[in-house]
Amino acid sequence: MCATQPTVIAILRAHGHDPCVVLQTSPGHLQAWIRLSASPLEPAVATAAGKLLALAYGGDCASTDWRHLGRLAGFTNQKPARRTRGGYAP
Repeated sequence: MCATQPTVIAILRAHGHDPCVVLQTSPGHLQAWIRLSASPLEPAVATAAGKLLALAYGGDCASTDWRHLGRLAGFTNQKPARRTRGGYAP
């Protein structure tokens, strides 16, 4: 899930969703990895849980599919809207 403000992380924790990892993916954008279960979840359940968390905490609903594992540190966001004036990725 992605959160745009650090205060969202504090709210997640207050609600019992303590992130395993919080990663700044670009300025002002955070990605929080939350363990939902000690055992594997059915794909539909994992996707539904991700969507509910994204809706509840202002995350990116487009990044909630069970196959969307997030971006590893050091990899850039290749969205055209985030390119520099010269056309390069950040």
